[in-house]
Amino acid sequence: MSLVKEFLEEGERLLQQGRLMQASEKFWGAVAQMVKAVAAKEGMELETHRDLRKFMNHLAKVRGEIKLAKLFAEANYLHRNFHEGELLQEMIKAYVTSAKELISMLWSYLA
Repeated sequence: MSLVKEFLEEGERLLQQGRLMQASEKFWGAVAQMVKAVAAKEGMELETHRDLRKFMNHLAKVRGEIKLAKLFAEANYLHRNFHEGELLQEMIKAYVTSAKELISMLWSYLA
């Protein structure tokens, strides 16, 4: 999980520098790594973006926590922002908050 921490730290640094597209992708990378770690614990290997989304929908249903799917969808906008550069800094910060909350929830599943 050191990669998740590394991505979070790098994302914070880039955000402070105003490098919004790059920061967005680092935070998204942290989310993707956490999702993959939880899936691996359940014996699954996720390879595509679609795999990540399907697993999160599955996890939300199995755990009875629709918030997981909602937070994942919000964090996904960070990935999109890396490619499109369409989000305002305030929106990026809001989605980063969602990404961090999701990571925290997923982290607890690994314990």
